[in-house]
Amino acid sequence: MSFFDDNKKVGLALIIIGIVGIVIALVRIVVAFDHTNTTANVIIAVGALIFGVLILLFGLNTRKGSNDKVAILSGLFRVLGIGTIISGICGAIGTAIIVGVGTGIVSGVLDILFGLILLWASFKVAGGNKNVIGKILWILLVIIFLILAILAIVGFFAVFAGTLILVLEGINSICWFFVYVYALIATLSPEVKKSMGV
Repeated sequence: MSFFDDNKKVGLALIIIGIVGIVIALVRIVVAFDHTNTTANVIIAVGALIFGVLILLFGLNTRKGSNDKVAILSGLFRVLGIGTIISGICGAIGTAIIVGVGTGIVSGVLDILFGLILLWASFKVAGGNKNVIGKILWILLVIIFLILAILAIVGFFAVFAGTLILVLEGINSICWFFVYVYALIATLSPEVKKSMGV
């Protein structure tokens, strides 16, 4: 088993991402009380906090479970989808308070749509309704995970900016790099390819 192809390691990476996300969200909640639009910024941060908790719980389950690539990849999409929808709704409410209802609605709708796409991807990865769309999605996932892994490495250099938030985000980027590489390996695995009808 390669270094990146291990549910315990990817589970640990997700746990760290979840904890860092929770810490950043809590810091932003505290900082929000020193600025205008406190309520809006707290609501946005609460969405990020919930997202962090979901990632943390998924990481704990992944670390304790088996290295079932189909289940882990499908579960990752499902958690990201749910988290995106929840944080999107919170972000839309906060944006509506700060900028206006129209902008808030547009922001919320886009996040909800993206979250639904992630949930749909979770369904397809799990083997639901195999067809040519599944094959196209598989190709897209290989490309997307490769690009995200590269961007995560670039994001790591945020740690050199020195501020607490940027250092934490830099640590997050390294952990996401590990998750994306695992997801890429999983996508290329015979199990996931078979599940998606490739």
